[in-house]
Amino acid sequence: MTTSAQQLSFVLSKINIRQRLKDRFLTVVADLLDIEGADRELVVLSRLHALVKETKADIDKLEYDQHLQKQLYSYINPFSGLENFSHVHLTIEGASKNFLKPENIVNLNNIHFALDGKINRQPAPPNTEEAVTKFRSLKEDLANIDIPLDIRRNIAQRIDHIVSILENAALFGAEDLRYETEALVGAIVLNAPRTGNDTAGFWQKAAKAASLALTALGWSDNAVKKVLSIAGNTMKLLEHLPSNDDE
Repeated sequence: MTTSAQQLSFVLSKINIRQRLKDRFLTVVADLLDIEGADRELVVLSRLHALVKETKADIDKLEYDQHLQKQLYSYINPFSGLENFSHVHLTIEGASKNFLKPENIVNLNNIHFALDGKINRQPAPPNTEEAVTKFRSLKEDLANIDIPLDIRRNIAQRIDHIVSILENAALFGAEDLRYETEALVGAIVLNAPRTGNDTAGFWQKAAKAASLALTALGWSDNAVKKVLSIAGNTMKLLEHLPSNDDE
């Protein structure tokens, strides 16, 4: 288990505030995390925004100790610009004079220690080499099949996001992986019928890759087998997806 404060500290502590001073903060973070795709800075921004918001929500739950609550608010407030987007255009130089000050990063760990054991969140499953390899291979196959450009972009985005989550489990939560995997499954359902029969092998491979992510999320063997069993008949995928109670 982890806390949102610890996840936020994980990514921000990776940044060397003495290098790439003129580069955009979001660009540097995306590079450090090896996040791919045209929307990679948006992926970073969305996650940082969520982590600050979640941390504040966690602090709100400490109503029984208002003194501690007030102290923790003072620790997270320097990062409010990531939540309200006022700091997203900063360079590393600008960020280092603002929320990236060393003492602010230390205070994120202080928040974590105060919350740990009281309020925790489920991290994404640890990076599994097999899953990442399959999704990267799927991305390569995607470039070699003849499908409409809008479908190619949609599937590529889903794959990039899933790989980023798997490779940065300490930053993302289980819900992030669940959301992206379900989006990939939905993309298979909606787009496979729009492509030729010669792409059937790709869609089957995509369904199998999605099943690995579902397994990592703790879906039951029976639920995952349902996805695999209809890999060759994607139009029936939606009716076979398990509800929350089936997981």
